[in-house]
Amino acid sequence: MSQVSHIHQMIDALSVFADDTDEPFLASIARGSLKVVEESLRSASETITKFKSRSDIGSVEDSLESLVTPESLAEMVAIASEFDKSGDPLLMKQAAVLDEILLTIGAQRAAVAAAKRAQDEEIARLKAEAAKEENKKDPYTVAKKFHDKDNHVAEAQEAINKIKEYRPMEAPLNTRTCPDHPGAQMARIAEGTYQCSLDKGIYNYENGYTTMKGNKIPGGDVSNQTQSLYDRPNEFTSFETRESKLNPNN
Repeated sequence: MSQVSHIHQMIDALSVFADDTDEPFLASIARGSLKVVEESLRSASETITKFKSRSDIGSVEDSLESLVTPESLAEMVAIASEFDKSGDPLLMKQAAVLDEILLTIGAQRAAVAAAKRAQDEEIARLKAEAAKEENKKDPYTVAKKFHDKDNHVAEAQEAINKIKEYRPMEAPLNTRTCPDHPGAQMARIAEGTYQCSLDKGIYNYENGYTTMKGNKIPGGDVSNQTQSLYDRPNEFTSFETRESKLNPNN
């Protein structure tokens, strides 16, 4: 026996009970509520049956949302509670049947939501794999990978990241030996320009230079250093006289 047929039998049993019960109040509640529940469950069961043949997850979820509403479920819960409180064994049995129907509806809704979530995850995975395959087949992407490897792009980028740019006055304004070869003598070839005796590298201290490691040294000179200090107050030099201190208003 299928789950849908089982639900139909339980609904039919409740309908018969509503007609045969001697409790007018419970019978009036049962007739109106069970009619709504029966129509909703029958429509939901038909939709579920179609879903099994078509696997249309989105339409099933929309159908369940429209047929099984919170109001209809609340009515079923109220009926089951009244049956359970009555103390009558038959009514309590019918309350158990209603509880089973409610659990069946909840299980179906949860299964649909889980199926849709699994479908979305599978679609996302397939899209990611397709994008990877597309990148692998792209001739420009493949060629770029080989060219970057041949040109040592990764090593060059790493070296660039290690380059330090010195600020003015951070490096020496002038040295007697080569900045890249400590101890190697320097020969003066022009004003502010020197050449290393070891590798013939040229260093211009006034305009700046770049070391073998790629560090950038800005230009500097003692005369420029003195000019840059003109706009700064010197606390060790006072231009005040005795007369200016005695007559501050003049």
